[in-house]
Amino acid sequence: MYVYFRVADRDGVAVPRDDFRVSVSGSNEELEAFDRGYYLFSYTTSNTSHYPCKLLFQGEHLKPSEHQFDDAAWRARDAGVITAVRFEKKDKQEFAVKVVDAEGSPIVGASVSLRRYSGNPRSSSSESTDADGLAAFQAYPGRYTAQVNANGYRGTYKVASLEAGRDAEVTITLFTARTARLRVEWNGVSDQQPNSVSGEETVTLSNGAPQVMDRRSQWLGLVQIADRVALGYGNRMYGRRQSSSVESDWLLVLESEGKTPEEVFEAIDLDSLEEWKNGGKSLNKVAPLQYANDALDYYAVEPGDVVIGVATSIDPMNGRPLTRTFKAVVDKGE
Repeated sequence: MYVYFRVADRDGVAVPRDDFRVSVSGSNEELEAFDRGYYLFSYTTSNTSHYPCKLLFQGEHLKPSEHQFDDAAWRARDAGVITAVRFEKKDKQEFAVKVVDAEGSPIVGASVSLRRYSGNPRSSSSESTDADGLAAFQAYPGRYTAQVNANGYRGTYKVASLEAGRDAEVTITLFTARTARLRVEWNGVSDQQPNSVSGEETVTLSNGAPQVMDRRSQWLGLVQIADRVALGYGNRMYGRRQSSSVESDWLLVLESEGKTPEEVFEAIDLDSLEEWKNGGKSLNKVAPLQYANDALDYYAVEPGDVVIGVATSIDPMNGRPLTRTFKAVVDKGE
């Protein structure tokens, strides 16, 4: 499928490639640039239904707008000129970001970057927070992503809109970065392997930065959610949109009963894990991060917790279901 068009502002000045995005329900999408703002867009599709191409202006100086146009199968269709509307200098307004800690106190010297949502990441602006925890920007109306980082805190971001004619201030809370370590041992059974498989691994949560075991199947790991350490537990069969939990899977935390967590961990025999279920308690489920892997569920844990369970996920070696019986112990990781 092919379509060509010119992208320019109202004065006929060509709009750079980084200031807009073209998409369609297809694959092998390619956008070829020519002189004077002309472009050729091509893609392949197996759909019998027809979907129009969409062009979204996302440049910092352009008013956000979406335009639809059609293509053709055996020749390049002329979609004409797609016109962008530029902001004027007087359209700029104040966009303030206030950064506070868990107690609501301002964080001084935090790094704040602001960029147009879905825009070019290279066009972001950066400021540091002042004594009141504020970083002020002059920006055009639109939707923005504010990314915040500060030493000793878990970085995060927030999406907010700046409406025409109204200044905006958003507050972002940073939590002290947590550090923890998860030691895991597991046995696994797959319908493609006559013999069981096993493994052990240690994953860490370092200064709030997450790590997940077995990155291709992502079935267990540590993340920080707000001020909590959370266990990411993946008993989902097919990942994100088509995920489905397995009813036979379970997850419990054990009482130490006068023993150290390491002693409890070492005493657990994975071949007789069912015997330990009576001494276990359910974990508290916590809401995931806004950018978290939705093939995982998240449960609050603390250093000293010993967790046992069964998780069924995809075997990264053959793409088939793999049921893991596992034990894990959490420590401070320092």
